[in-house]
Amino acid sequence: MAALNARDVDALTRLAPAGYEGTETEAQDIIATHGGRDLKISDVRVSHDFEKDLASIYVSATDSKSRSISKYIQMSLEKDKWVIILGHAPGVDDGEKSSSPTDR
Repeated sequence: MAALNARDVDALTRLAPAGYEGTETEAQDIIATHGGRDLKISDVRVSHDFEKDLASIYVSATDSKSRSISKYIQMSLEKDKWVIILGHAPGVDDGEKSSSPTDR
């Protein structure tokens, strides 16, 4: 929350898995949308529905103008450290059109 409130893209990016692609772009988008609002967490719910090293976190917060915000955050355990999933793993399709023979 500190990175978000401080509008610190670098700090938010450091919370992502090492080597992921697109983390800075996604962090910039998050900061542009929700940064600098002096968010205070009011509730956190953690769910491990699929595997013990993956978590879905539901965070509720209130900003300095008493507006509520609620978001899901996906996290994974990487080398004994929980990271926020930003961007995508290297080599994973990021939504661009494929040039594989099956698409032709």
